Amino acid sequence: MAGNWSKSSQMPLVCRQLHHSSMSHRQVLLSGFRSTILKLNRVWCLTCSWTTAGHPSPPRMLEREELTECHRSETLSLYRKKCDELTAKVIHREVSDGVVAPDYDAAALSLLAKKKNGNYCILKVNPSYVPTETEERTVFGLRLRQKRNNAKIDANTFSNVVGKHNNLKKQSRDDLIVSTIALKYAQSNTVCFAHRGQVIGIGAGQQSRIHCTRLAGEKACNWWLRQHPRVLALPWKATVRRAEKSNAIDVLCSGVLGREISLDQWQQCFTEPVSPLTPDERREWIEQLNDVVMSSDAFLPFRDNIDCAKQFGVQFVAHPGGSVRDDDIIDACNEYGITLIHTGLRLFHH
Repeated sequence: MAGNWSKSSQMPLVCRQLHHSSMSHRQVLLSGFRSTILKLNRVWCLTCSWTTAGHPSPPRMLEREELTECHRSETLSLYRKKCDELTAKVIHREVSDGVVAPDYDAAALSLLAKKKNGNYCILKVNPSYVPTETEERTVFGLRLRQKRNNAKIDANTFSNVVGKHNNLKKQSRDDLIVSTIALKYAQSNTVCFAHRGQVIGIGAGQQSRIHCTRLAGEKACNWWLRQHPRVLALPWKATVRRAEKSNAIDVLCSGVLGREISLDQWQQCFTEPVSPLTPDERREWIEQLNDVVMSSDAFLPFRDNIDCAKQFGVQFVAHPGGSVRDDDIIDACNEYGITLIHTGLRLFHH
């Protein structure tokens, strides 16, 4: 699949492929995340992967003043602003299948065209494109049509604070904007954790809300443990590649060392013996994580979601509200000192 794309001959061009002769159906779906970054007012970048061909979800979304701060390690990278040569140099050294941006410097385009032996997918998206009011999907010959979810997510979305606590400041409100926009484009059911301008954990496509919360929390925990002083100071052998380092760190932070990989095999990455993090070290470090925000694409049905979220430093929660057990959720947030917000906005995406 290659060339230019628009929904019909009467509509403006959505995307132009600048380099690479073939492109998968899934990459076209992923390029649709351009609407995510165009929702934002500052410089943002987004990295995408997929769970299945039809259900892409954004594992990472970051707020950064410079595009070069958005490190690439995912399938497709999307940028809100023009990709310059410095940004292209960052992308060039990372593992990814493609990049989407509204424009490219000539030097950036030349450099990226050499990536993956000339098979790197480079897309130029039309930033002025506005989708139709309705969206369509065909399932087994049945054409489904519905109104597009054009809900605007901004600071006003989080004005309805309920419960006893209202400690919402600008940074936390910005984090809620990040997490809630990520929800809008992730496969339901979804819960998203964000902190300091980036998504740090997303539990998408789960059958139970508590499973979403638990999964997002575990990912947030992994992200935080990667910043533990002992992890940052690991004595790597010079021959260990970046991808191998990432895998070794993930095993350490996920607590699966000795199960998914033997301790002896893991130790081969280092110049000296390394002791795994003890349960006390993990607990003490995780307890330092705070000011995390959590958004849910539908109401939280039981307080167990709040009990779970509190373990991972969540202090701000946004969900639509409307559950018959809303009072239980409010009571749990009051108990933990969590600021609770009812958005009145359901963001299911399938």
